[in-house]
Amino acid sequence: METGAKAAYVGPIRYWKYDLEHRELGPAVLRYLTAERLSPQDIAEIALYLKRWIFCPAWERSFPRSRGEGATHRHLQVLRDLRLLVKRIHSLRDIEEWHQQAAAIGIDPF
Repeated sequence: METGAKAAYVGPIRYWKYDLEHRELGPAVLRYLTAERLSPQDIAEIALYLKRWIFCPAWERSFPRSRGEGATHRHLQVLRDLRLLVKRIHSLRDIEEWHQQAAAIGIDPF
């Protein structure tokens, strides 16, 4: 996790509809979900939201260990990959690819 970021992720994950601190996020996500054209600012807002979402420590604890060692390892590897990829979101395609990979392990921030 990035330096100084740990305190920002102590509480529960804030779903985009309830994130009142980032006023531009809701309209940007709605444009994304309705396949409207995204501005560079929309992409930046969504990328920041996804970064806050995926760096939440809850994701390390959320995968049931009962699924077996291989499944747990795969989940943690995908989680690490998502944390790296989120830093490189610069386009709609990047958002869609990231979202698809997150959904593959049961993480859907939208």
